[in-house]
Order: sequence, then C-alpha cells, then structure tokens
Amino acid sequence: MSLIKVNNRGQGVPVKNLIVNGNFEVDQRDTLSSPVTSASTTYPRSVDGNWMGVEVTDGQISMGKVADAPAGTGLQSSLKVTVTSADTSLASNQRCEANHSIEASTWQHLDWHTSNAKPIAVQFWVKSSITGTFGFTFRTGGSGMSYTHPYTISSANTWEKKTFTVAGPTSVLGGSVGSGTSIMYYIVFGLGLGTDFDTGANGAWTAVGNGQGRSSHTSLIGTNGATWQMTGFQIEEGTVHSEFQHESLTENFERCQRYFVNCGKWFVQGYGYSTGSDGSGSPLMFPTRMRTAPTITQTNGSDGGSSSSMNFNYITTTGCSPETRNTGSGQSVWYQATITLSAEI
Repeated sequence: MSLIKVNNRGQGVPVKNLIVNGNFEVDQRDTLSSPVTSASTTYPRSVDGNWMGVEVTDGQISMGKVADAPAGTGLQSSLKVTVTSADTSLASNQRCEANHSIEASTWQHLDWHTSNAKPIAVQFWVKSSITGTFGFTFRTGGSGMSYTHPYTISSANTWEKKTFTVAGPTSVLGGSVGSGTSIMYYIVFGLGLGTDFDTGANGAWTAVGNGQGRSSHTSLIGTNGATWQMTGFQIEEGTVHSEFQHESLTENFERCQRYFVNCGKWFVQGYGYSTGSDGSGSPLMFPTRMRTAPTITQTNGSDGGSSSSMNFNYITTTGCSPETRNTGSGQSVWYQATITLSAEI
C-alpha cells in the first residue's frame, strides 16, 4: 500500500500567494475606515491582512471592503478608497495611499538582499473613476530603499488587470529590513504623494530617504468623490503569473487571524474574596497562533454589579488568562465585553 502525504491546510493546497487576504474576503471589523485629517500621520485599519489607509493631507478618504469585483474571476469583494474631501495641491510632506505590511518570515525564502535573490510575479485587478498613471511601490521597513513600478488605468470605472515582474534586490541600498516576525517591507499603492516621498525612478531599486512612489503620478485625493478599487492581489515566486489562488474561507480566515481576531462578546465569571480581589475566569485560547502576543482591546463592557473591569494576564501568542476585579467582598463577580486581539504590523 502506498503512502499519501496529506498537507494539513484544509484543501491540501500549498500557499503560493504571498499576500494575505488578496481577495479582500475577510473583514472582521466590518466597517469602512475613515482617516481623520490631522497634523500627524494616522494609519487606520480596514480589511484584514495588515492593510491600512494613510491619509495625511488637507483632504479625507474612506477605505474598506465592498461587494464589487471583476466578472468571471470568482472574486467577490474588493478594497475601495473614496475621496470624501479633496486636496487639490499636496504639500511636499503630504500623502495618500493604501498600504500593506509584509512580515519577514513570509518572504525569507526569496533570499532578497543576497546574490541569490529571486524575482516575483505581481498581479492585481484595479478600477478607478480617475484615469492616468499610478504607482505600485516596495519600501523597506526602515525607510531608505524603494522600488516603484508604474501602471496605467486607461478606462474610468472599468476593471483592468495588471501584471508585471520585479527582480529581487541583491543588496540593501539603504534603510533596514526586519527578520522573523517583524516587518520587512511595505507595499504602497500611491494615491497622491508629495515630493518628499518620491522614489526618483521607475523599475529600479533606489536608495532614497522615504520613497513611496512618484509625486508626478495621478493624485486621487485631488478629486472629490474619486474612487479607486483593487482585488485579486497576488504575488508569487518566479516570473510566471498563474491563476489567482482561491483559498477556502477557512484557510484565508486563519491566515488573517495570525494578525487580528475579533472574539466578539467574551464573558468572565469568578469569585472575589475581598474588595479589590480578582476572580479568575476560564482561559481564553486564541483560534490560531498569532504573530506576537497581541494587544487586547475591550469595548461595550458591562458587569453583574460587583465587578469593575476585565483584566488579562499571561498574554502569549496562543492565549491569555482573563479575570474580573471585585468591588465587594465574598461575591461571585462577572464581566462581559467585546474583545479584539491585534498583532498587526
């Protein structure tokens, strides 16, 4: 009898797509994220998989998942950016973009920054109400090295597929890259960049302070009501663009939960022997091993009349120990709240 090697990933299909949630199917926050104009940089999160919006201008955008995708592809959702308040003249230090962070451990097999650096094949579908030249950019985790590939949107409000290859860098020209679970690269889809963020070149790795694209490219943020959408985002090793890998929802969800988990309403009950004592609850085990010990946030909390809060101890990448804080003596105490776990980069 022959032996069959079974892959432990649901359908037994190895992951070829280095991008997490490239079809924008998973959105545990279930909200359109609206960056707020301010003097400081803001990085509001939207869909899962280390995606965030960046809007540091005199305008404003919203960003999140919508049920719109190119027909006949099997894709159902896309990431959508909408300009809700325009900035027609960007200052040198202003920018607008959709941004994705890459964990070093998912990229290390490509041997980037060595003489054995492997190329990658990039593909995505894009649609915008504004035509023109836009930019796709890699930037090292520590600013100092960038690569920009321009792409053209030819027809307004029409899905267009973009494909190209990128040669892996054989050295670090500037800046720094992380290792293990830290950030290696940012992927930047520029939607309006000031001159301080100009990479200074197309199709070449360059040493530049904080290159995130080309300031000469189309500025979406310059038109009120303008929209930009993207889906079917896949990066794979090599120079061949294969069909987009449709993972099962379970597999995609698990990859996303390495970085963010919405636990929903969590209930903790314990017994406090004296005022200020803690009533320990059942251990909270995370659904998957997270990238790092997460930051735990609780909202919409309520208690049973004798508990003042829910606390979390012994936080690891796999779980933690919740407890309630007693406000009386000799009481059974309980507390419930909506819990989220974040280990995003």
